Amino acid sequence: MESYLWLSGSGVDTDVHAAFRFTFSTENPNEKLSIHHLGISWYNVYVDGNYVAEGPTRFIGNTPYYDETEITIPTAGKHVVAVHAHSCGEQTRILLKTPPLVWVGIYNAAKELVKIDSSKCYNLSSAVYQSQWKRMSVLLGWMENATLSKLTATWMLPTFDDSTWASPVAAAAASTLQPPVRLSLTASGASSVAGPVTEMDTGTLWETYGYANDDPHARLILRKLVRATRADGVVTAGNAIDYGPPQGKFWRYDAGRPQLLRPIVTIAAPAGATVEICYSQALIDGKASPYHPLCGSPSCYMDRYTIGADLDNVATTIVPLEPRGCRYFEVHVVFDDDVADVGRVVLSSVTALFRGYAPYHTRPVGQFLCASDTLLSTIWQTGVDTTRSCVEDTCVDGPCRERGEWTGDTLAVTLPILAATYSDLRPIALSLLQSSSAANANGVISGNCPENTYITDYALIWFEGLYQYVCATGDVATVTSPLFARATRCMDYYLSPACYTAGVGFNPSHEGIVIDWGYTDNGNYPINMCLNALLVTALRALVGVATAIDNNAAVQKYTTALNTQVALMQKYLGLDVTDVAVPSELPTGAVSSGGDASTNDAWTLVADTIFDPAKLGFHANALVLRAGLFRDAHGGVLPERDACIASIKSALGGMFPANKDAPRLSDPGKRSTTGFYTPYFQTFTFDGLLRAGECNFVVQQYATAWGWALTQSSCWLEVFDPRWEVVHSWGGCPTWQLSRFALGLVPRFDVGERYFVLDLHVGTTAFGSGGCRGTVPVRHPVGAAPIHVSWTRTTQHTAGVLGALWAGEAAVALTVTVPDGDGPIHVQGWPGAKVPWTALTGTTTVTITDFV
Repeated sequence: MESYLWLSGSGVDTDVHAAFRFTFSTENPNEKLSIHHLGISWYNVYVDGNYVAEGPTRFIGNTPYYDETEITIPTAGKHVVAVHAHSCGEQTRILLKTPPLVWVGIYNAAKELVKIDSSKCYNLSSAVYQSQWKRMSVLLGWMENATLSKLTATWMLPTFDDSTWASPVAAAAASTLQPPVRLSLTASGASSVAGPVTEMDTGTLWETYGYANDDPHARLILRKLVRATRADGVVTAGNAIDYGPPQGKFWRYDAGRPQLLRPIVTIAAPAGATVEICYSQALIDGKASPYHPLCGSPSCYMDRYTIGADLDNVATTIVPLEPRGCRYFEVHVVFDDDVADVGRVVLSSVTALFRGYAPYHTRPVGQFLCASDTLLSTIWQTGVDTTRSCVEDTCVDGPCRERGEWTGDTLAVTLPILAATYSDLRPIALSLLQSSSAANANGVISGNCPENTYITDYALIWFEGLYQYVCATGDVATVTSPLFARATRCMDYYLSPACYTAGVGFNPSHEGIVIDWGYTDNGNYPINMCLNALLVTALRALVGVATAIDNNAAVQKYTTALNTQVALMQKYLGLDVTDVAVPSELPTGAVSSGGDASTNDAWTLVADTIFDPAKLGFHANALVLRAGLFRDAHGGVLPERDACIASIKSALGGMFPANKDAPRLSDPGKRSTTGFYTPYFQTFTFDGLLRAGECNFVVQQYATAWGWALTQSSCWLEVFDPRWEVVHSWGGCPTWQLSRFALGLVPRFDVGERYFVLDLHVGTTAFGSGGCRGTVPVRHPVGAAPIHVSWTRTTQHTAGVLGALWAGEAAVALTVTVPDGDGPIHVQGWPGAKVPWTALTGTTTVTITDFV
């Protein structure tokens, strides 16, 4: 077996549902088997009628991945692996247009291939599904319109008679795709788990718009829904218009947060009844809506099922094949012909299958709690829940509109959140691998997969993501090969004359740029200062990666480039910097202080302007602050930093939601040279501010902006406006920043398996008097218990304790507890330490004082 299979005949590739049955036998009870499986564009796997897996894992190029599912067969005898596959036949955010296939292998405990007794297939679109009924949107696949029958209820069972079915044939995909490979980095993979949903409303309905197929989703949303008065069972019309007897029933459900799910609806209804399920990220005027905003095309978030003649009043379970992104869904049962049948409908059970990355179905290892401020704890947890909604086979921007694998979204925000909360970071590894394997001819990292647009700031963020990944995991092997070669290829292109002009800077005008929603360059400089600041952080990250893998030549090469770029940027900023090491060519405008540039001697950079934060603008101020450009060669803070910080804080204070009267970013077409306050960009802004000692201000911003957002959605908004997507991966920067700065224990597993840096930033009034506590994941050894961290405010000043040199901080009593059994941790920056790395075991408390 184990070859690419599909239906025979033509016209079987666009919105086609196919059923495959692979029968086999076992000799003993409780045999353990491993099923290797793959399907395109989507598929579910069933064993003896029970759902066990789904897929595929998205892939780049012509080599797909297969997944493995371990099962135990309880009884000996005949069994069947059934695969319900769907060929989209169109390009989506998840897969490019790819020929359909099914690929299955069954292995026993000895890893021997199990003999398949029979392989059969059937075109379900010929009898069950109406092909090409409605597209969810141009970004995603097709909605279902199916006529249910005993066939749909039984074909996955071992007892089903498939003697009239055809045998599958070699799939056309075999000529374009390589054999599938197992990607060890995604060994856990995505899965769906069953869980409850909450019934919100139920009642009766009337049609107000026809015909049924003129505009199905308009017909659904225009229905008159009347809630049942449960106290006495009386239905109140509430409307003077006489529509006659009710034409159906409805039920509305809440899944708790927007996420990928498939409702499981068990219903008995008369033959001919139409069951429609509408999916909605938010309620519009109290109702679910099948229209989703900002898809770039018409949208239709609804499935339709018709009860067949042989299921008349028979309990039938309806489960869509593919997951739908929503928080709310409504079930409508409609009778166009015989309204007397309305009373015969029995809805006996509604639950759901929730899709996500398998290890993230559970409570996170990393935790955070602010004892004196429950709002901060809620904000932290909301970021975790949002992120869980946005990771499936890989990290995606959101589950509802796109499910797109965007490089910047993932590596700027999702990566640090996952690093602070879960031990398993394999979805991040897959994102790094796929975006870099899809690099263009110049080596530029892809901004999104699999469509592959090339966005300069996303490519630069990729370097920071690579460094954060190796620090958080210690996975030097993956970084060494193949990621480092891809990193240097991209960076070398960016530093070449095609993108970089000596004395002028980085100016890759032929690529796309995002920076932020609503962003536009103010044109005050010959280069884009945002991109050039990101180049500084990207180079610094690349030096860190090269150091981690002991590539000394690369360390020297990219340190030289970093110093050159820093000096040039400081000249543009008008900073009076002395002792700036410029070991390569001297930037235009710099003069020698007596040394030779080739000898790494110090140089004095002559500034030709005075620093003007207004000239920079909000976004560039934030990024140059984060890039550490307001420091001299010895790490000292330049006085101009205060003006930069003041400008950033003033700009944020003038934007919505800090200023409720400010313009709103109501749609993607809005542009502003002064910027908009967005959840995404503050991952950069607040990073720089926190490192500069502005914890009090940042924590207040969390309460103001994210506190407002909590009134709009149970997950983080894409932007601070509920008319966009109401669940988005890049909205949760407070989660990683609270764990990173308010707990202060930062993983450096690139140095050693249980190595951390202490870098605590807690302000003077932030977090109240009770302090914070939480846990920090330890990924070595696998399954290791997390480190417990807590601190409280103290007025104690202990003489001789080596205090950290951070501005705007007050003394705290810090306690770190290392669970027994996994060995010590090693911490750099431990107060009073006389060695670079302090070994900690058990519980250790220290008073950190003398913050300046």
